[in-house]
Amino acid sequence: MTGRAGRALRCLLLVAVVLTGLTATAPASAVRAAADEPAADVRGQAAWFAERLAENPVYLSDSLPRTAPLSAAPAYAEQAGRTGVPTYVIVLPKYTVTSGSGLLASVRDRLGEDGLYVLIETRPAHVTAEGFGVDVPAGDAARATLYELPYDAGTLHTFTHFVDVLTSGEAAVRAKEAAEGPRPATLFTTHTDRADQSFLTGLLLLGVPALILGVAGTVRLRTGGGPHPLRRAAPAAAVAAVAVGIGASLVFHQTRTTDDPLPTGRDMAARVERVAEGLRDGPLFVHPEVRRVLSAAEEERLAERAAELDVPVRMVSVMQNSEDESARRPEVFADRLHTVLGGDALYVVFEPDGERVQVVNYGLPLDDWDLTRYLWESRDAGVELYEQLDGLLSRVADAPPAEPGVPSRLPEIDDPRTRVTLAPLFSGPFWPGLVAGGVLAGILSGAVYGVLGGTGRVRRAGKFRPGRAATSGPSAPGMPSNRWLRRTAHRELHLLNKEFGALEAQVPKAARTRAWECLDAAALLLDQRDDGRIDPDAGPQDLAAAIALLRTGRAVLSDPGDAAGLGQLCSLNPLHGPATTRGRVRRSPRARPASRPVCQGCAAVLDGGADGGPSAPAERLVLRLRVAGTGPRVPYDEAPGLLEPGSRAAVAVDDVIAKVREARGVH
Repeated sequence: MTGRAGRALRCLLLVAVVLTGLTATAPASAVRAAADEPAADVRGQAAWFAERLAENPVYLSDSLPRTAPLSAAPAYAEQAGRTGVPTYVIVLPKYTVTSGSGLLASVRDRLGEDGLYVLIETRPAHVTAEGFGVDVPAGDAARATLYELPYDAGTLHTFTHFVDVLTSGEAAVRAKEAAEGPRPATLFTTHTDRADQSFLTGLLLLGVPALILGVAGTVRLRTGGGPHPLRRAAPAAAVAAVAVGIGASLVFHQTRTTDDPLPTGRDMAARVERVAEGLRDGPLFVHPEVRRVLSAAEEERLAERAAELDVPVRMVSVMQNSEDESARRPEVFADRLHTVLGGDALYVVFEPDGERVQVVNYGLPLDDWDLTRYLWESRDAGVELYEQLDGLLSRVADAPPAEPGVPSRLPEIDDPRTRVTLAPLFSGPFWPGLVAGGVLAGILSGAVYGVLGGTGRVRRAGKFRPGRAATSGPSAPGMPSNRWLRRTAHRELHLLNKEFGALEAQVPKAARTRAWECLDAAALLLDQRDDGRIDPDAGPQDLAAAIALLRTGRAVLSDPGDAAGLGQLCSLNPLHGPATTRGRVRRSPRARPASRPVCQGCAAVLDGGADGGPSAPAERLVLRLRVAGTGPRVPYDEAPGLLEPGSRAAVAVDDVIAKVREARGVH
């Protein structure tokens, strides 16, 4: 190594050592400053916002006409004036910036003014606040606002609440308490909620009064006494209807889904006009609010390439969100641009992150599907935004002639007023609710009818339930349904089989023979197919006769010493089983009483012992069966069949057994 070369090397080493020392001893503040320096995209946005705030301390994005319309700027300025310090407000769509605090710091550096800087991103509205050169609890007020308000709080409502907390003198305490407590419920009713409210109102408005009338009628029908239900139930039903109607109107009183100011026509057109003006100056327009993902050189190159094409291509970079004029539908935004600019053109609408790039062709001879498929494939392959757009322009340049493009049918976009206005409570699903209320009232009334019949709390339909004076006898309704008959026959058959097997060796032969005859005859009636199940075609007469025989057989086993005395069925309702006494029976109110064999329960009712009331006409206790499965009900002793008593005062058990054996050909 020559002397000159050695000296050069030593100089380089000395410089490296000095630089290393300087770096090691650099102030920590300088390192933090470098770390806190905003990214390039934030710095570019900050310059734009600083210029706007120098003109007006309140900046509302024209991308949020549905939630923060430009015409609402005076309302925001009014709230900002309550803070007591210079306040600068920026309202942007969510995800417009990567760092809210970094943006505010950068804006303040460029504006050069001390004060309270507030960024509101929506929706849902989120507040970021920083104080520069002023003593205000900006951070605590922002945190308290975050936790004290529900997610559906409007943007202006959120800013107003922030100012309230800021000036309350309790921002720190409220921020701590709100962070530890639950998030409050929603403030407003959604369209789905209103539909549910309307349906519920209709359901209750008709269902409650109808249920009152239905239950009253059901009870009267079952008990067979008392005044007509309308005399007492109608006033109660009317009061219930009025109460439901007024109560629903008071509880479900909201008329809007938000308290955000409604936009004007100029608010809805502001962004389209801004973008259209920019496209008149060149084929590429990047909204100044958005993050600059494309470099200046890339934007210039894309604009040059688009201008060199033989067909007009208009490229737009904007934030798409549900609160903009096109409700986040790029094709709708392109259509509105086309309405302003006119002429055939290919519109390319893309978001800064490149996730949504859409082409809309108005009249150019290009294959729209080929361009769209290219964009999808590029996005799925992770191609950068610039390369996607550059490749798209190349595709357009090399595209063979095709049919002139016709945009697809545009989706319907809600009018901003219609979107936030709730339907009247008494409309829409209210009417199906009325129908459902009537149906439900009928079902519940029927259920009440069945419960009263099943528990034996009424007597109107010939229902029998032994009173305390005779609780040993079986119960049965006076007008049993086919379902009740089948279910009871199945249960009684099972019980007699079980009891006969357990007691066969313990009872006298006469009792054992009578129980077996009852069991055998009932089995012949119920199970002709001999498959161990009740035949599906068994009719009411056969089912009733089988139940009467089975209950007689069980009564014989329970009292084998009186088997000979259990030879007749209860003359009022054979389903009660054998008659064990006699009672004075009046078959109609004007008929003279006559002595007839009855069960203990019926005797107690006839004598007023079951319910403490006066002697009742036996007509109410008589079993009524359908002649056919769906025919009218008639008293059992007036219908031809196994339970027809003939000339006797009551049905004899031996006669029923004989009729069954004869009908089934058993001797």
